[in-house]
Amino acid sequence: MHPSLPMSARTGRTTARYTPGTNRRLCAGVVALSTQTTPDSPGHHTHVLVTSSSRHPERFVLPKGGWEQDETPEQSALREGWEEGTIHTGPFC
Repeated sequence: MHPSLPMSARTGRTTARYTPGTNRRLCAGVVALSTQTTPDSPGHHTHVLVTSSSRHPERFVLPKGGWEQDETPEQSALREGWEEGTIHTGPFC
């Protein structure tokens, strides 16, 4: 796991960031891609990580969630990837 990630998921909205004026919650997310090739299917195949929606379990969504006051946007995206998609790495670009 990335060293800056928490050992447990965050809950609640007491430390969430909101837009000034409109008071909308700010979110961060991640688009996790994996490229691989297999012996029976040469070439690169890109896979996108999706997770099921908690409100609509039959739908798939990208991992995302609230951006907390004590995080950078990058830290928030990494945490959300870990919480919702069990991603254990950092950004590559």
